Amino acid sequence: MSAIDLHPPIYRESRWNHHDLELCVYTWGSPNAEKPTLMFLHGWLDHGASWNTVATQLATLGYHCIAIDHRGHGHSDHIPLFEEYHFIDYLNDLQQFIHAQTLDSFVLIGHSMGGTIASIYSALCTPSPGRCILVDGLGPKHETPAEATHRLKLHLSQRRRQSQHRPMSFDSAVKKLHRAHPFLSTPSLQQEVRRLTTTITQDPDAKYIWKWDPRHRNKSAIGFSLPRFLDTLQHISCPTDCIFGQHSWYLQLPDLPSRLKALPSLETTIRLPSGHSPHLECPLLLAEAIDQCIQQQ
Repeated sequence: MSAIDLHPPIYRESRWNHHDLELCVYTWGSPNAEKPTLMFLHGWLDHGASWNTVATQLATLGYHCIAIDHRGHGHSDHIPLFEEYHFIDYLNDLQQFIHAQTLDSFVLIGHSMGGTIASIYSALCTPSPGRCILVDGLGPKHETPAEATHRLKLHLSQRRRQSQHRPMSFDSAVKKLHRAHPFLSTPSLQQEVRRLTTTITQDPDAKYIWKWDPRHRNKSAIGFSLPRFLDTLQHISCPTDCIFGQHSWYLQLPDLPSRLKALPSLETTIRLPSGHSPHLECPLLLAEAIDQCIQQQ
């Protein structure tokens, strides 16, 4: 398999202020009365601009595409040091953003953590999307009560010290990202690193750190409960599609069939030739699959 080249950035970038927390917003294309707006949600430690190749392709088909950097990710603000990141806050940010955009018709498309956000929003929040498309995004691994207790213990321990990134060279950052995304070409890895890092010195031997808040590495206080999530999924009323990478670890979740069965309006299940990140591994195929899902309406 040859290395994948991502499209160069062509999005429009802006800021949206939510209670003095500024979130970075990316847009492609223009509003189209004949097509819904596509709202993209990225995964954990990813960023909204990683949808660029997918959204660029869909914009050529007439779609208006929007993505955001979740709080503490990408170019969005970090929360104050006296606060912690809680999953419900991503949902509240999204709900308030969608209200502010006064969207008449929109589709939620979420990858990994973004898919879990999209599914819960579709079940419990308003305004409702016209469709929900989940890309390897039907919740993380279920935790047993003992695992949840251990998680809480780690969370409390980690809160006693301030999390920090280790400075690194630009080449080291490229190598780290390559370990996570070995399918990307060197120019694309460098493009992603430039977006995901910031320099902490101005000399020729400048050191870089990731822009995402290092507190995202801490264990969250509350673990994932499968029974609670299955009940939530049953409240989704809009058409729902699930897209998976056929080589992804996600397909190995033993309870994945029960999650799919809980979706009352599941219309399409698609597998693409990728791992866990189809938006980076096969972005043009993913854009085609998204368009096909929407055309079912």
